[in-house]
Amino acid sequence: MIDLGLIWTLVAMGAVVWAFGRIADPVTLERGSLVDTMWLPLLVGAAVARFVYLLLAGALVSTGIGGFLLVRNGVSFWPGLVAGCAVVIAAARRERVDPWMRVADLAPVALAAYGAFEATCILRDGCYGPITVVGLTPSGLTQPQFPVGIVVGGAAVASAVLLERWWELRPRTVALAALGTVAGLRWITWFLLPRAPGTGAGAQWANTIVLVGVGLVHTVTTFRRIESSRATRNAQGDEPT
Repeated sequence: MIDLGLIWTLVAMGAVVWAFGRIADPVTLERGSLVDTMWLPLLVGAAVARFVYLLLAGALVSTGIGGFLLVRNGVSFWPGLVAGCAVVIAAARRERVDPWMRVADLAPVALAAYGAFEATCILRDGCYGPITVVGLTPSGLTQPQFPVGIVVGGAAVASAVLLERWWELRPRTVALAALGTVAGLRWITWFLLPRAPGTGAGAQWANTIVLVGVGLVHTVTTFRRIESSRATRNAQGDEPT
């Protein structure tokens, strides 16, 4: 069975990456090569995410090739993300490019693609959250529900644009800010999306909480460093010559 919802989601992600690549200003890549550079990390990350999910679920041996390709049935997000980042870093080292610079070039684009994935949740019947006064009404129901995926997707794309345009941030800060944004959005989503009774936080959500904490600490430290640098420059500018 062809998963049309997932196919249109991939089309939307590709379109967002292409459009974002038109406004991006990468340091280690040519502007038109962002899309080509993203494909291999995306494919490797998706394969690893699916593999780890099936391995942890104990269904790896019994799942055929067709079942392996049905990524909608479940993936392990963070292992896939780590695998994709590893591909990017390996390519940067092979090209003798600073890995942090390469990751910083791709992080906003990847964040925008993640936003497109979340925002197209309505195509995969996975968009809805708690009951609300104004929202979307799923087929077969009478009460509107808050469109969590669309809001999360919009926030991710807006964050990607902000990171791309905030030239004052260092490459490492851009990469970690993008990672913290994804972790924070997924953490918030976990509290809003409906869950089965008695369902607790799994390993992925524990990892997400840790990453949120690390991202917040790094963000506060970075902003303090920026303000300190500005104060130092202003003080030097006020000195008599």
